[in-house]
This record gives sequence, C-alpha cells and structure tokens, in this order.
Amino acid sequence: MADVTIGGLVDQALTSTKATTSGGVTTTTKTIGPTSNGTSELFFTGSEDLGDGMKASFRLGMNMTADTGNTTSGTDSQNNGSNRISYVELTGGFGGIQLGQQWKPGFFVVLAADPTNLSGSTAIVGPAQFVGYTANSLTYNAPSFVPGLAIQYQMGRGEASASNAGNSSGYSLTYNNGPLSVAYGAGKSTASATSTSGFVTSVAATNLGSLTINSSVLNSTATNVAYDLGMVKINAYSATTKLAGTTSQHKGSGFGLSIPLNDKTRLAVVSTGATGTNGSGTQEKEKGTKYAVFHNLSKRTMAYGLVGKSTTSGALNATGQTAFGLMHSF
Repeated sequence: MADVTIGGLVDQALTSTKATTSGGVTTTTKTIGPTSNGTSELFFTGSEDLGDGMKASFRLGMNMTADTGNTTSGTDSQNNGSNRISYVELTGGFGGIQLGQQWKPGFFVVLAADPTNLSGSTAIVGPAQFVGYTANSLTYNAPSFVPGLAIQYQMGRGEASASNAGNSSGYSLTYNNGPLSVAYGAGKSTASATSTSGFVTSVAATNLGSLTINSSVLNSTATNVAYDLGMVKINAYSATTKLAGTTSQHKGSGFGLSIPLNDKTRLAVVSTGATGTNGSGTQEKEKGTKYAVFHNLSKRTMAYGLVGKSTTSGALNATGQTAFGLMHSF
C-alpha cells in the first residue's frame, strides 16, 4: 500500500492596491487574501516503491481561499477547484516522467529571478508567459549525469479535435555549483480558444497583437544568473516573448537582491523593466520596484510585508501595492 501525505499552506494578508490612470484617476482596493504564495493550497501526495530502483508517486493539489472558505478559486476547465500541481509520476534510473498538470519549465527560472518569490502583483513586468501551469502535459526530468545540472522537458496538449490549438512545449536547464546558479528556460505555445484577449503581457493589459486560434505561436525565453556572496545574494535576469511571424514582442530584464538580516529574517529587493512592441512598432514601456521582508516565526510559519510599484506608459499609468501577511504550511 502506498504512503499518503496530506499537506498544504494557508496564506493571508491585508493588502491595499492603488491604481492610477494616465488621466490622474486613482482607485484604491483593500482586500484580505493570499499575497506571498498567490493562493492557499491543499494537496495529497503518495508513493510506492516498485523495486529495482523504480518508484511510482502522485500529487493532487487544489486551490483554497481561506478568506471565504471556498475551494473554487482558479478552477480548471472542469470547474472542480483543483487548479494546482496534480500528476502521477514514474521515476527510476531513466529519470522521471510526470503525466498531469505541472509548472511550466521556465517557471522556476522566473521564480529564481524574483527574491520576493513573486509576492504580490507589482515589480516583475517581463516574463508573464512563464508564470503558471501546463495542463494535460507530459513532463520529463532527466537523470543527473553532470553534477549540479538539471534538465526538464515538457509537452502540453490543448486537446482540440484535429487541431494544434493550445498545444505547447518547453524545456529548462538549471546549473548549480556552490554560490553560482544559472537557469535558462524556453517554450512555445499555439493559440487556443481561450486566447481571445490576444498577445497580452503588460501591466496595462495592452494587446500587442491579435492571435488566431490554431496558427498563432508565442515563443518565450528566460535567463537568470545568481551568485551568493554570503552577506547578499544577487541575481540578474532577462526574458523575451515574441509573436511568431510578426514584429510584436515583449522584452524584460531586471535584478534582485536577497539580504539575510539574521537567521530568521530576510530582506528582498527586485527592480525590473520591460518594453512591449506591437505590429505597428508602437512601444509601451514598463518598470517596477518591490521591497519585501520575510520573518520566520517557526519552521512552518512566516510573517511578511511588502511594498511595490509598477508604472507603464499605457492607459493604466501606475499600480502600487502594500501588504502585511502571515503564511503557515502543514
């Protein structure tokens, strides 16, 4: 019988978000909800030793909204509230194969680029195409044949009849050697029936190009380099998404600092900039800066605070956010 573990985390924060248009109109929204982790989460995991160095395992995850008690935030296409990492896996000397819903290969490249752990909705303005999951996917993690090197490949199916709509593929390469960490991710996706908003990546939600179902392809790359000096960990990243066959693209870059104040408290800073260009050559520029502090109250409980601001040359001129929260894992 396989061992089964129940786990998860609850993330809640008092958050104030202020949006200002280019015309000077400001609206402020105050909420209670997840900010550091994006959502609260409940998951079930299990594994079984198959012998001969092989193991079968699974993970079923679902979003939780602790502020309302619901499990339907961020639902999947079946509206069952399970829009988190969920897969069955077989591992052995050949590596690991996962079938189900998994992070996009470039996600952890982007996560490493933000020492605030992608907390809140400001500052990281470049690599939007990498943030999220791939449903209906096969993910392959190669065995380690070079110390410190990890290779992942993923193929996602849109499951559209006689069509490539929604199909995707991607890979990532990560190398860790002492204080040095280098990560690269690439991916492409074909427009699906849910791509009606077009090529949208910016803070202002400006459409950089129209997408045609089953033919328009978005190509993305992201690179991050980090070095831990002990007193401070520094990193720099760049990311680009292009609409194939057009001049529409979105390019971003930035740097981050992670500063341990003591064995329980860490200060993080991230500053980024990006430029979106549509098919006519019109550009929209963005930039963002965010400061965050994380304090571990225990091994499973963390208090945090963040202040961030993103600005753009589009219709929505600025978004500022302040949050103070508590996150507990179990």
